[in-house]
Amino acid sequence: MKRKKSFCFWAAFAALCLASDFTYASWGTSTLNDGGDIGQYPSIAIDGNDNIHVVSVGFGAYYWLCYAKYDGSNWTYEDVDPTAEFHNLKSPSIAVDVHGNPHISYYDSDDMELKYATRTASGWGTQVVDTDSDVGQYNSLRERQIHRNPFYLKKQFFS
Repeated sequence: MKRKKSFCFWAAFAALCLASDFTYASWGTSTLNDGGDIGQYPSIAIDGNDNIHVVSVGFGAYYWLCYAKYDGSNWTYEDVDPTAEFHNLKSPSIAVDVHGNPHISYYDSDDMELKYATRTASGWGTQVVDTDSDVGQYNSLRERQIHRNPFYLKKQFFS
């Protein structure tokens, strides 16, 4: 038993040493938004070109789904689903495909629907994924490159 514990310790130590081998000059910060009520339920993804993609819920006079992209020097902002602006939106999750297109899942608690949005060159497209009574409030979107279906939704059920 002692040998197993010793092996686990050294395996973990070696993994930490390998992980710490990567060095960076310094940490940097960038302000996503300094004026407004944006940033509730944030989710972040980084594409193959190291661009940062963020989705969150903005609120004020109404709720809205805010998508932001940082290209290394500037942030750009978009309203993902203007039809849901007065709805109580929750739990957005973002993933980016190999072409740099963002895919977002989110929950509309007014209509009790799990929704999916994707951005292409022609703009945002949205669709309802699930309308079963309060399913999808806590969801997660992950990239999957199998069988030409790059994404799947993981639904968590709570009662």
